[in-house]
Amino acid sequence: MQMTIKLLRPDAKAPARANPDDSGADLVVLDDVMMSPGVPTLIRHGFSIGIPPTLEGQIRSRSSTLGRHGLLVHFGTIDSGYRGEVCTLATNMATDTICLRKGEKISQLVLAPVLIPVFVVVAELDETERGAGGFGSTDEVAS
Repeated sequence: MQMTIKLLRPDAKAPARANPDDSGADLVVLDDVMMSPGVPTLIRHGFSIGIPPTLEGQIRSRSSTLGRHGLLVHFGTIDSGYRGEVCTLATNMATDTICLRKGEKISQLVLAPVLIPVFVVVAELDETERGAGGFGSTDEVAS
């Protein structure tokens, strides 16, 4: 499958897989970014993407991002109709300011299928064993 990418700056890099069987394509920092502790920061990647209507793009953390930098990459969705710049939202969870360097791998783009449901309002839902049990409802209490 081919995915169309528009580079918005001459120095921008298209997403790229480090290994052919990787599910995610690495996204790199476009410019040096100073990140203060606890402050969410938008990290620009300098490209836009044409995602087909049957897919969504997911911005995810790389396995090394939190450990190496203390960064929390916020999960993001790129809808198929979006044609703006792809960015990553990340928060510095460390106690000191950090600098991300231009060209550094910071997050990854994963494509996933999308099902488009037709929502139907009903008076009642079918019964299940779990019912309305929510947060922690299946946790066992030690005796």
